[in-house]
Amino acid sequence: HPGKNNNYQINARTEVALRYNDTAVLENMHVSRLFSHVLGARRNIDIFNGLTEEQYSSVRACIIRTVIDTDMARHFRNMSKLKGYLAEMDGVVDPKEWKGCQNGIAASKVLQFVLHLADISNPAKPAPVFEEWTDRVLEEFFAQGDAEAKENLPISPLCDRKTTSRASSQIGFIRYVVKPAFELLEQIIPESMGEILDQIDSNLSYWEQALVKEEVEKSSLDEP
Repeated sequence: HPGKNNNYQINARTEVALRYNDTAVLENMHVSRLFSHVLGARRNIDIFNGLTEEQYSSVRACIIRTVIDTDMARHFRNMSKLKGYLAEMDGVVDPKEWKGCQNGIAASKVLQFVLHLADISNPAKPAPVFEEWTDRVLEEFFAQGDAEAKENLPISPLCDRKTTSRASSQIGFIRYVVKPAFELLEQIIPESMGEILDQIDSNLSYWEQALVKEEVEKSSLDEP
């Protein structure tokens, strides 16, 4: 991972963005490299050895779809699609039976969503993990913003170290992205989700208190 997101890759017209036509750039890169390492000329190990051609084609397609769907640009679209699918399946098939439903298509949709949630799950982790990862991610964002400013590119959201609030960035992320996504997953996999949502609420409360402190500190600095 180059440490600069898809927005940067596209705006900077990097080689990887040109290769993947500005579409899920890093996700396409990752899954392409996976198959190159496994099946390419310099293959390391063939983890698909023993599968039939039909099984391999199915597994490859599933991996590609699932990795590409971790692209945040697809988040709200995929949320909407899964909500629609839930409504369509309501009262027809219990989520516990989705594995065998429609040749596993339903379970595949959930798998794609679960991997994406794992990718954005930092706000669902306990302290001090969620704080440490927040700082690491923001520092990566700020380094990207610095590069964008230096290269006269538009500074991407949350990448301007001069204007981005540590607490506010997490509050918005949790309220509008993470919590609604985990609440949707709870409708499909209710087991243990209560504990995860409780942790998300606890972390949201932490950042709300942190924002108050930030604002107090800022106002004290602004005083003559």
